Amino acid sequence: MSERLTQRTVCRAKSLQRQLLTGLSDAEKAIVADAAKGRAAEATVREDKAAMLKDKADSGMELVKNCERCLLEVGAMLRQLGQGLRHLQHTRYAQFADLKVCQQRLHLRSEAPGEEARDLAQQALEGQLRGISDARTELLSLEGECRRALEMITELRNDISKESASQRHAAEKCRATAAVLMSVSAEAPEEVEVPPANEDLLPRADHLLLAAKDLLSRSSKSIQSTDQNCSRLRQRAELLLERRLLETEKAAKLLREHASEVDYTIAIAERSLAKSEKRCLGKENLAKAAKLDSTRSALDQLLATRQAMKVQMQNKLKMQSIDGSCRKVTSQSASDPLSLSMSRPASAGRSVRQMPEEMEQVRSLPRLDCADGTAQAAQRRTRPQSATYKARGP
Repeated sequence: MSERLTQRTVCRAKSLQRQLLTGLSDAEKAIVADAAKGRAAEATVREDKAAMLKDKADSGMELVKNCERCLLEVGAMLRQLGQGLRHLQHTRYAQFADLKVCQQRLHLRSEAPGEEARDLAQQALEGQLRGISDARTELLSLEGECRRALEMITELRNDISKESASQRHAAEKCRATAAVLMSVSAEAPEEVEVPPANEDLLPRADHLLLAAKDLLSRSSKSIQSTDQNCSRLRQRAELLLERRLLETEKAAKLLREHASEVDYTIAIAERSLAKSEKRCLGKENLAKAAKLDSTRSALDQLLATRQAMKVQMQNKLKMQSIDGSCRKVTSQSASDPLSLSMSRPASAGRSVRQMPEEMEQVRSLPRLDCADGTAQAAQRRTRPQSATYKARGP
């Protein structure tokens, strides 16, 4: 009886043992299955996050490449704008020399007599001054636009550099995070904050580059037109000054020739009138007196004409000296304040000796109020070579 009970107890224990082991095995299998499902779900989530981060990194690197291409274009445009600005400045500096020469010539011609001042050469110089001033104003305006464009494009380059750096840093961080997510053994990293892309940056760069290209085109055309116009105005002023100088020399020569003949005629007429007045002294001959009066009136008119010729000759000589000085003006002498009043060459020194008063009187024109005693000397000095008659003595 006791043996049966023992066997029955042993069988029951074995059955319970088998049930327990089976339950434990099923539980372990369920736990393992659940763990495998969790790992698979976590791996899926990691893969999705890694794929999303890779897409963000790729888009960020694409934006970085576009920024780098834009930076190359911006750098090239900055160099072109710098060269264009230097060309504008050089052109303006080159016209400054012509401006100083024109101003100095106008200053010299401001001392010209009134009837000699307004001529084609004066108008050409004034036109040259206006043309150079307008050209320099236009060049200054373009220089200001180039400087503003340089500032704006430099600011744009800084913004693009910052955007490229931030996007590159975010892309590299996204790639590093994706690599960590793909590693099963590593812990899940923190979320990556990707800065939003500046959508207006590249369109603004395109707009500024187009405006800069238009500015460079306008600057090139302005430089070319300025050189052509200023060269044309300078050549015209030089030509008219040379022509004016030749005309003045010719007119002065003609006046000198006629002045000699007029002086000789005046001297003969004064001597003849003096003799006639002596002969008619004390005699009442109305016809001869009227004739002498008309002759005296004609002589007075001739003297007035001779005085006018003298004034004209002086004006011509002064204008000849002024035009000669205008033609000698250079950019160096016009820019040097010490050389403005110098008419002698630089090798002759700066000091100019004053001519004695006696020499000035010798160089002056013949005096018209000569007495009878000096009439013959004046006659001998001013008598033309072609005269075929000889003045009779008293």
